[in-house]
Amino acid sequence: MKSKITILILFLGFHARAEIMASFGQTHNFEKTATAGQYADRTPFAIRAGYRELENTLFVEYNQFQSSESFSQVLISRTHHELLIWGRNQFMPDQIFQLYAQAAPGVQLEHVQTNFFSETQDDTSKPVLALAAAAGAAVEYQHFRFELEARILTSAFSNPNPSLGIGFYGGYLF
Repeated sequence: MKSKITILILFLGFHARAEIMASFGQTHNFEKTATAGQYADRTPFAIRAGYRELENTLFVEYNQFQSSESFSQVLISRTHHELLIWGRNQFMPDQIFQLYAQAAPGVQLEHVQTNFFSETQDDTSKPVLALAAAAGAAVEYQHFRFELEARILTSAFSNPNPSLGIGFYGGYLF
């Protein structure tokens, strides 16, 4: 009987730290442009939702941004979608200030619309594999969490130069 009570207490104590998390934020991704040696700042809006238990977190992140460039009589509009599944390890999970490292596989998809005078062509890519890694710092107070992170992401769209980024996120732990 005593061992069953001990197991129940351990089980309840282990899951008392489990939390569902949701956050949103703004990322600044720096992509190399067609012009040699220049980078463009892309600012996707990010939505995250996941599950945290002790120092480990698993969450899904969706990013999207739009950009357009014009060259003489040509206008190119691009919509970029990204879905990543992050695995995170937090260092010092019981502290107000926390450091973390994370990695993610995911997919990217792009829709490109090209306008040349009155001609319009729409192209949508097939989903491509994306791989990302990030490190950051977070401040957590009661159920609120604020994060600042640096990330690197590579995919067929960014080959051979990975996309570098800085993200700012705010979230709530349920």
